[in-house]
Amino acid sequence: IRFSQHWSIEMTNFTEVVKSKVISAINDFSMLSNVDNVVVGFSGGADSLCLLHLLKMLENDFSYIVTAAHLNHGIRGDEAERDQNFCRAFCEQNNIPFYTRNIDCVSLASVNGETIEECGRRERYAFFNSVCSDNCCKIATAHNSNDNAETVIFNLCRGSALKGVCGI
Repeated sequence: IRFSQHWSIEMTNFTEVVKSKVISAINDFSMLSNVDNVVVGFSGGADSLCLLHLLKMLENDFSYIVTAAHLNHGIRGDEAERDQNFCRAFCEQNNIPFYTRNIDCVSLASVNGETIEECGRRERYAFFNSVCSDNCCKIATAHNSNDNAETVIFNLCRGSALKGVCGI
């Protein structure tokens, strides 16, 4: 019992510290000025789950509506289905509007003569933009500097041209 009480206190403190840092960043960079809607790219991974949860917590403070958008690229089979179902259930439990779309990224990439990664990124942002219904909408993704470094290294190892070395 002591451990769980201590853990709960630690998590509360951690949540408040993270929430405070997010509020500071939003204010310092005017990220949500004149915004009615925030569409979160929600993969179901830890980063996007944390982002969605935090933005939902701040909904009333900044007077916007948070929405989740999940794109199933059709690449990872049952695992992708589980992610999609998790995202849907999380949003239902937390009263978050949820939009999802399924695509065949491998076929689309082949037809368009692009890599699967390029196709996935293009389709993802086209989907996010379609969920953004007006000019007073922002798209939020949980990409971080590690994601960018990973993309650059991956592309360099593949022998990418200059465009691919730029990362995300």
